[in-house]
Amino acid sequence: MMEHLLDICDTESFLREREILKAQTLLSKCDCSNTSTNDNDNLYELTEPRFRWLGFEATNVQHHTIPSHVDEGVAEAFLNYDKASGWNTSIIFDTGALEDAHGTFANSGLGAMETSRQLAGFIQHWLYVRLLEVALGKQIKSSFLTRRAKDQLLYLDSRRINFALAAWIEDSKEMKASDKFKMIHTVRSCCTIVLEALFEYLSINGGPTDGPGEPFKTYDITHFPELHKLLLDMAPAIIALNEAILQSLQLLGDETPIHIFPTYYSTIFTSRNARLQQRGWCPVIISRFQQTMPSSVLAYFDASQLENPAKGHESCSDTTCRRNNVDTDTYQQQHCVEGCSCLKVSPVFQEVTTAIRKEQIPVISISNREKLATSIARDTPYVAISHVWADGLGSTTEQGIYWCQAKRLSSFASDAAGLGTPFWVDSLCIPEASEYRKEAIAMMKSVYQNATKVVVVDRSICRQSSQQTIMSLIYIVAASSWMQRLWTYQEAYLASSILLAFSDRLVNLQELVQRAIRMAAVPSAQQLLSGLCEPLIFELLSLVPQPQASQRLPISRVLDVMRSRSTSRKSDETIAVSAVLNVDTRKLLRMDGDERMITLFLQVSRVPWLILFDKRPKVLREPYRWMPSTFLCWTVDALDVSTKNPVYAYCTKEGLKARIVVLELDSELDLHSHTTFYINTNGTWLELESRDQKFSVSVDAKVKMLLYRACHPYYGKKRNT
Repeated sequence: MMEHLLDICDTESFLREREILKAQTLLSKCDCSNTSTNDNDNLYELTEPRFRWLGFEATNVQHHTIPSHVDEGVAEAFLNYDKASGWNTSIIFDTGALEDAHGTFANSGLGAMETSRQLAGFIQHWLYVRLLEVALGKQIKSSFLTRRAKDQLLYLDSRRINFALAAWIEDSKEMKASDKFKMIHTVRSCCTIVLEALFEYLSINGGPTDGPGEPFKTYDITHFPELHKLLLDMAPAIIALNEAILQSLQLLGDETPIHIFPTYYSTIFTSRNARLQQRGWCPVIISRFQQTMPSSVLAYFDASQLENPAKGHESCSDTTCRRNNVDTDTYQQQHCVEGCSCLKVSPVFQEVTTAIRKEQIPVISISNREKLATSIARDTPYVAISHVWADGLGSTTEQGIYWCQAKRLSSFASDAAGLGTPFWVDSLCIPEASEYRKEAIAMMKSVYQNATKVVVVDRSICRQSSQQTIMSLIYIVAASSWMQRLWTYQEAYLASSILLAFSDRLVNLQELVQRAIRMAAVPSAQQLLSGLCEPLIFELLSLVPQPQASQRLPISRVLDVMRSRSTSRKSDETIAVSAVLNVDTRKLLRMDGDERMITLFLQVSRVPWLILFDKRPKVLREPYRWMPSTFLCWTVDALDVSTKNPVYAYCTKEGLKARIVVLELDSELDLHSHTTFYINTNGTWLELESRDQKFSVSVDAKVKMLLYRACHPYYGKKRNT
């Protein structure tokens, strides 16, 4: 049911399909050639995820017509399609009786399982087939969207949706601008109706496990376990089609973003997430991508069965990657390959420390005698290595690294910048001794800015071939341990050129990202998939070397990037971001605790006023209690909101100063613990919750003024306020 993400709509295949797609009724190729779909030659083995076609045909629906996109009331007709078809899919939540959904169910003796299957079959037809019919303006037979597998059962098969959407986009470009606008608005409205229907069906009264509390329901979906399972199983396909249609609208000029499916419906994706974890992907990455990207991103990598060869994430949770957070007391270095018994090598300690004392950069070369030579990178081109300790390459000047690792790093440096090019790596060039470590860390900005190339050495990348699809390579990098660590962001941002070490060659990060962006922007075989994966592409775009890297980054950008990263040394976080914020690193190194964070913010001075709503832990000292005490804490909300006229606040020793808009209420509002309010402001509904879900902080207060952060339309059923 995710075949449209895998089967690329290439030009040759598209031209072959074009004649079939011109018909007003879309059928399978077999239907068009009078060939039976039961022919064993057409049977095939499906891979997960897959879902049965439940057998509902539109011939069972009276007045099944395909309206024009520019007709009035198309979205309203789609909203009421169930009732116009003789169904009432929501009444069961009032009566608790499945048989009330359709007149033929009464006294039919079908039983809960068969009644659920037929009801789910209509919902599948409405939210999947009918949505595609309205979008394409064509009638669609089930054979166009199904395929018989080797078990002789019919399953949803979306591989031809790519062709249909590509033809629709091509035809729509010829429409008048006014008609195209109406079409985009109509189709987008129908997509919204589909998601709202899923919200209503799957939400439960008990709280945010499957969905938000819905007090207007007498019975929720858990009262109908057979129907619940069927809807959970089909929901990923409905969401994926919804996103594919919305992405197609964007290719036609619609600027409305694709909404992320709420995470409190996470049980929809339980099976998918379990498969990804079995293939070695970290739950932290899965959870973060699920919260910030269209579900099609993870659906693609699930369907492509891409594995993470690094492994080691079995004990990780949705919030903590235990593999990457090493214990320095028990940490053990690793050889390049299992079974290697080579010895450790290290540079001459005095040569390294002498260079550091003179504020010079020590770089390393290897000799044939299994020794390391230290030189000064004054006029010598060198390569800087960026890695994560969890992959077994962590060390200090005093301890050194295994000879096999040193040879490998030297080989990377030669491949990147020419034979014999020396390299810098923290494991050999930063001593453990405190006085030298601090000075070496203070010099890291110069190290990465002045390096000819920066080579990324990450196990999950190094064990993958570069001969894969562009989107697979993008995902491999975005989901790597290197993308989750504190120090690697600074190392990448300061670099003039970043090379990723894959198993077969070094790949330029900038070129990789540019190729992915071109696929998303230029009509091509992979445009739909690339567009859906744009958030993933832009995740890496933030690391592509920029000409203005010497300038200060906005702290909002740094806060957003750091919310998904972690470190084994909590005291390092302000030091690690000081270079990209152009803050005096040496000054911070002389401080401890909250004093470092306070000094950093005072030096930065200007911050987004939305920092007041940031959900990271706060500094407890007055007047800085608005200030996050850590950058490294996951929160869904981004601070780097792109607006034409951003509102800033200013950090001062007297506190945070800003001029902001507030909502003044007509009457005093009494907030109680764990209560949600809905406020109507000139026809726009605002949702106000008196409990912070992350920290479970209860609020009991009377308020008459609210800070105005943002307005998100409320799509649920109208409630009393």
